[in-house]
Amino acid sequence: MADIVSQKSIVRQKSQNLYRVLSPEGNPELRIISLILHTLGYRLSVQPIQS
Repeated sequence: MADIVSQKSIVRQKSQNLYRVLSPEGNPELRIISLILHTLGYRLSVQPIQS
């Protein structure tokens, strides 16, 4: 039971941090954006602009 409570606490803390980072006042680092995208199954890539 203590494990479940601990896990819920960790999830709550992470979700609060995520809201803070993605808020208008937040300033997410590229590393954070990359982690979020990876979690969602995406990746960030850079490609040259076609002229």
